[in-house]
Amino acid sequence: MTNIQCWNSKEWKTEVKTEMCENCIKTMKEEIKTFYANVDNNFEHENEEIPKRKNNLKSKLSQKTSLMPLNEVLLLNNSLKVDNFLISAINAIDLMPALKNSIISNTGNITHKELTKILQREMKDVQKLRETITEYTSDFREDASAALEKLLAMIDKNSQELLQFTYNSTQQCECQLLNCSNVEKCVILHLTIAENSTASKITFKDMLNSWEQIDRGSCVTCNSTKIGKYTVVFGNKQKYFAVEINAWKKTSKGMKQKVVSSDNFNINEQLIFGKLWKLIGAIQYNDNIKHYITWKRDVGEKWIIIDDNKKSVKKELYKNLSNYRMLIFERLNVVFVDPENLLASRVEAHQQHIPGNINQRD
Repeated sequence: MTNIQCWNSKEWKTEVKTEMCENCIKTMKEEIKTFYANVDNNFEHENEEIPKRKNNLKSKLSQKTSLMPLNEVLLLNNSLKVDNFLISAINAIDLMPALKNSIISNTGNITHKELTKILQREMKDVQKLRETITEYTSDFREDASAALEKLLAMIDKNSQELLQFTYNSTQQCECQLLNCSNVEKCVILHLTIAENSTASKITFKDMLNSWEQIDRGSCVTCNSTKIGKYTVVFGNKQKYFAVEINAWKKTSKGMKQKVVSSDNFNINEQLIFGKLWKLIGAIQYNDNIKHYITWKRDVGEKWIIIDDNKKSVKKELYKNLSNYRMLIFERLNVVFVDPENLLASRVEAHQQHIPGNINQRD
């Protein structure tokens, strides 16, 4: 090591210099060369990674922005040709806005989570949802109304209440023996043709009436016919009403589907068990090809037809309601009181729903 006096910036400074052998100098040069080579490689690697990260970010952003708005029609792929019943059931949920938003807002089990992804337009098919339901893990298929009931049983309580109702059953005979019971937390009303019906054509109202009055056999005490009476009690939080139509009747020539006329059927204000409802959707079933199609109410009286991943538009419903397996109604804020004084009942109902009204009731 050598001390050398150097003139720098108008003053003398001492610099320390080290004398090394040629081998040391050679080793040091190689280490310096290796160091800078590594720096260059890292720099090039970083330059390659930055575009990749940018592309990944763009891809994620594009996926987010490509998701359809929740008010758009839900179209789902049925590539395996076994998911149509489940797709139609999910579309039925999707056309009830309050129910859809409630399911999305609340947390639940794995089935609930997969259903939420579909309703949020994050999934284009129902494969992952099927995997969460034991009965659906194979190619199993069932009725769309049964699938809807199964899905509704797996969501949160708050969402279920938007469809739930109770019906009371009473049975009475000549000896006045009275039996009463009730069934709670129903989500679908199942209508069938009365066994004693001989008419070739019936109406929706006829089916409601036959559901209310049902023959329950003979009394073991007096041997007279027991008359069964059903009464529906709508839930306080209920906003929607799903009604299944089964117009098939057993005849001497086998099963025959009756015509359910749309006469006196009001899609804007249909009276059902003392409440007024607006028809907002339906599930059509083609028995020949075992296929479901969902109808969604559009502006006015037009309908959007949802057939798996395809859609079209129709101007009106079919005149024969037996084409539909299910009808879905939305509750109107009108209480039906007297058919001869409907205007007064509407005024009363309006006053009941004024915010802050102390007499407000459901």
